[in-house]
Amino acid sequence: MKGGLRGKNILKWLKTKALIRRGVSWGAAQYIRGVFATSRWTTVGERYPQAYWKEKTPVIVCFWHGRLLMVAKAWRSAMPFSMLMSGHLDGEIIARTVGHLGIRWIKGSSSQKGFQAFRLLRHALGQGQSIGVTPDGPRGPRYSVSQGVVRLSLLAGVDILPLAFSVGRHRFLGSWDRFLLAFPFTSGVMVWGEPLSPQNYGGDVARFCDDLQERLMNVTQQADALCGLQTPG
Repeated sequence: MKGGLRGKNILKWLKTKALIRRGVSWGAAQYIRGVFATSRWTTVGERYPQAYWKEKTPVIVCFWHGRLLMVAKAWRSAMPFSMLMSGHLDGEIIARTVGHLGIRWIKGSSSQKGFQAFRLLRHALGQGQSIGVTPDGPRGPRYSVSQGVVRLSLLAGVDILPLAFSVGRHRFLGSWDRFLLAFPFTSGVMVWGEPLSPQNYGGDVARFCDDLQERLMNVTQQADALCGLQTPG
């Protein structure tokens, strides 16, 4: 590997290295476990997901792509939980990572085989599974809610729960999503927002998207403020 590997070159190299990809995913899962175990965590608004956990009612959990890292540790229920992952290489690595943490995954995205992913997500909800979706993924624009998750909520009649996490010791990566990398031995917060019910929108997709985007920004900014951070623009 002359000159080292960076950015896209690393991803291109990983495409041919299945064993390496598995190792990276396993290592990432151990890192997440380590961050969680060595840090002090506070949860805000947990009454919102607890209502669904208690009644065993499926719900769609939404969080920005840049706040993916600790989501698996926010889901504290035995209820089945699946996450939508893109078919891209980075999506595969993330999927394998959350798989090590007990989270199922569904392959697809709004930009690639979107109809198939939509059908699989609706089926999962119908089977009583909750699902996690990054409404600005897999390629952005950052902090922008695509219509797919809202249409899924309307069609399936399932509520949406906003979620964000933040930490004191961290680094915001230079990626399009400004991915928040949490460091071990820190203090962190998980913030759940008030759910949005499709029954309140009467099929108004645009208003539903606007409200979800606003609520996701609110929980993200709240989480960051509690950790002394400024949310990246």
